[in-house]
Amino acid sequence: MSMSSGWQDPLGRPRASIARVVIAALAALAITGSAWPTQARSMRPSYDNPIAALQSAVWGGDWAWLITELRQEQQADPGALSIHVAEAEDQLVGAGWARFHRNTQFASLWGGSTLRAWRGRGIYRSLVARRAAQARERGLRYLQVDASPDSRPILERLGMHMVSTTTPYVWSPPRS
Repeated sequence: MSMSSGWQDPLGRPRASIARVVIAALAALAITGSAWPTQARSMRPSYDNPIAALQSAVWGGDWAWLITELRQEQQADPGALSIHVAEAEDQLVGAGWARFHRNTQFASLWGGSTLRAWRGRGIYRSLVARRAAQARERGLRYLQVDASPDSRPILERLGMHMVSTTTPYVWSPPRS
């Protein structure tokens, strides 16, 4: 996740503290054999896709670019990206996607956003479970997750373990 000018911390923390939140968030996790709930469905990105609106509602800013990026990725290599959504009361309440990295033992989980009013109901867990099950079905051994501090306890309860952190940098080219 880049911290572009449109990104806002959902908890309203000052920009200086946002980097520390993201730094402590990247985790490479072993997939366990624990039972996973199901409460999500797969989908393909489309022009009228509500995922961008969901991301904007959860994280702030304009996420319209996301649908184009996901669509291009899926068209370039349909087997390398899997998108999942959770719906309730005829609305999209959560979404996440998995990237399956060729010639590695890794999948990475992205998105994983749930509308605030729908948190605490197992939706994020369900989305993680669905994507982890896909990775397991493909014979992959590890998940890499760039998670917020809110997600870490959920991931740990699912049997995952943090093994590393990263420091994000944002580069802005000098104006010519």
